[in-house]
Amino acid sequence: MRPSPLLATDSLRTVGLVAALEAAGLQERVDVKYLVSVDVFLELAHRLRSSHALLEIDGRHEFAYRTTYFDTADLRAYRDHIQQRRRRYKCRAREYVDSGLCTFEVKLKSARGRTVKHRMPYDRRDELSEPAIAFLDDCVQRWYGRRPEPDLRPALAATYTRLTLVAPELGE
Repeated sequence: MRPSPLLATDSLRTVGLVAALEAAGLQERVDVKYLVSVDVFLELAHRLRSSHALLEIDGRHEFAYRTTYFDTADLRAYRDHIQQRRRRYKCRAREYVDSGLCTFEVKLKSARGRTVKHRMPYDRRDELSEPAIAFLDDCVQRWYGRRPEPDLRPALAATYTRLTLVAPELGE
């Protein structure tokens, strides 16, 4: 039987949501994601235990998400991302399952390649409402001086559980 990634977090101290957001709100950040084996994650968590803490909310360490990404029929936003175009955006509706909170989020790239996230409260995870379209339009026009594509629709739905490591002293 494979070890659970949660076993690696037993040796990590915990940090609450308020402290994590004060240390690193992460509305503007550099995003790098990795897919690693459980064994690699176990070793990484062991190495990070002196600098990182595990996010804890109401005694929980793992959190469920449901996300719907919106894109054009020809996946323009996805292709712009893969081709690392400078003036690209992604938009999604995200439900934080454990809290019931839902937001509409627009992620843009700054001139220095940082991800800048804008969000608004939202109540429709699988569709674009007029307020969400207006919010997206405002974000894209302010950052890039152009309008987003008009024919966005649900393109990808994902449900997953994740845990979050925070380095409060490093602002990460």
